[in-house]
Amino acid sequence: MKKTIIPIAIILITCVGQYVSAQYQSSGGSQNWRNIVLASKTEGINTSGYHFEYLQNTNNWWGDWLIPWRASIQLTNIRDQQFEKSKYLEATISHITLGVSGYKGISENLFLNLDGGVILGLENLTEFSGRNADRFFVGLSTSQGVLYIPDSKLALVLKGGLYQEVLTSKLYNFDIGIQVGVGLKF
Repeated sequence: MKKTIIPIAIILITCVGQYVSAQYQSSGGSQNWRNIVLASKTEGINTSGYHFEYLQNTNNWWGDWLIPWRASIQLTNIRDQQFEKSKYLEATISHITLGVSGYKGISENLFLNLDGGVILGLENLTEFSGRNADRFFVGLSTSQGVLYIPDSKLALVLKGGLYQEVLTSKLYNFDIGIQVGVGLKF
């Protein structure tokens, strides 16, 4: 399962992007960054894991909101309490979220961030009998937070916030948690 998830994730991240065309240019101006990559640690009530995100700025605005292209992947570990409630001994879950990100300037370098997206995922479940099953699942994801983007050309970017997920997974149907990340602007 792990051998198939990584190539699928790479193909989806490079081939599938997210784009929302702005209705009009805003007085919000333009941002001087072109690309941002972020790695975040997530801690939720049902899971913990890592969230990797790529943003590409096309300086499209919707009112005062900057709408960049976005693709992300998340690797998740499920908390032991979820296994105790299920018929599964072990699971591996990976999912990709495709959606819209909006950034509204709070100050020159600090942005309010709202994300919404559709989750597409794979889970490999191992029952107590040893039987394995690969399963596709879908869901919805939202997050709210702040993003700090310094002015310098090559800069360290900081992100923090809350996230929520609703899924059709066999192990858990929702998750709520925090996300703290660091990235690079180039």
